[in-house]
Amino acid sequence: MMRQVRALVAFVVITYLFFMVIPMVVLALVDNLRRVVGGPVWPGCPFNYLGAIAALVFGGYWVVESNLLLLKVGRGTSLEVAGRAFAPTTTLVRSGVYSRVRNPMVFGYFTAFGLGIPLLQQTLIGLVVYPIFLVLYGLYLKIWEEKNLVLRFGDDYEAYCREVPMLIPALRSRSSSKEVRS
Repeated sequence: MMRQVRALVAFVVITYLFFMVIPMVVLALVDNLRRVVGGPVWPGCPFNYLGAIAALVFGGYWVVESNLLLLKVGRGTSLEVAGRAFAPTTTLVRSGVYSRVRNPMVFGYFTAFGLGIPLLQQTLIGLVVYPIFLVLYGLYLKIWEEKNLVLRFGDDYEAYCREVPMLIPALRSRSSSKEVRS
């Protein structure tokens, strides 16, 4: 029961952090950079807004689906800070969106907020700033998260890494859907 409560709390924290706190900080950063640096701002048009909505919905799907798979199949959450996992998964999830990319949450997050938000802000600065965050997050994944997943799941995770790309989804599923318990 306590593990389920920790998983639920971690899920709420992840959702709040990734859908409220970080986007608001980056929005403010981009807006302030745009004021200081200047730079082109393109006029609002329906295509900007339609593109932004499409990116937000598409990216949001990847984020929600990956979290639900971690809760349901992995029996844990993705909440990890500096290598310390809170309610870590006990099963290596290789099905669904995880069969196309190892970090579907990151892919979805940066599709939604790396493309959708700059389209709403109508500035090129956002299209530059968000990829910087993607690179920094990719480094974090390599330094902390993947190291811990290798420790937790061993050769199965290393095989999964060879089969499935890290951040950009494969068009076709590349992983066997066999989940592995730690």
